[in-house]
Amino acid sequence: MINLWKSLPQVYGIIILRGNDMCTRYYYDNSNPDLRKIANKVESLPLTIEMVSKFGIPVITNGEVHPSELAPVIAPNKNGQMCFFAMKWGFNIPAPNPASTEPKNLLYINARSETAYEKKNFKDSWEHRRCIIPSSYYFEWKHLKDADGKTKQKEKYLVQPQNMDITYLAGLYRIEGNYPVFTVLTMPPSEEVAKIHDRMPVIFPKDQIENWINPKTNPSELLQFALTDMYTEKISSG
Repeated sequence: MINLWKSLPQVYGIIILRGNDMCTRYYYDNSNPDLRKIANKVESLPLTIEMVSKFGIPVITNGEVHPSELAPVIAPNKNGQMCFFAMKWGFNIPAPNPASTEPKNLLYINARSETAYEKKNFKDSWEHRRCIIPSSYYFEWKHLKDADGKTKQKEKYLVQPQNMDITYLAGLYRIEGNYPVFTVLTMPPSEEVAKIHDRMPVIFPKDQIENWINPKTNPSELLQFALTDMYTEKISSG
């Protein structure tokens, strides 16, 4: 069993959002009893309290979650048991910065499920450190263009699996500077989501959570269980 707390080098510098294939925000509604239970456990953890103090931000346990924020995540503990943790959204990946002596960091909030296994920034996590990000639903934006091809309007949609009140987003995690961070895996869209965007998150049914976070399983074989029957609803435009 891979130790969740094995540290990786921390990176600093300018943060630039990258990997935003989709799912740049999602919603956590703790009026749902199961999500509230997870939130209560996460908020009371000593590590959570330390992270809140370290980063100066709360854990989002009710409302919209944005990249670089802290959120509840499901992952194995040191003994391989399914547990809940607070994690920060986004892998910080250092990159050359010709314009400055200060390092430039790219914040990867998504990773493609088709290629994560071969990418140096995701390969180890793909094989050994997988997680589930519980949510109520995620948001996606449909870009409407004018005759010149310029975006004239964005429509915001709520997306979640049909007949489900919890959306279990599949992710990868790692440790940066002694603290866990995660990224959300994406895949080609289902027929319904394709009307809005050309990517969607990998979403699993509840009965596949333990299989996904188990580092002994083959993640490529588990992708066949990803849900594709989605409910979508336009909630705003402008």
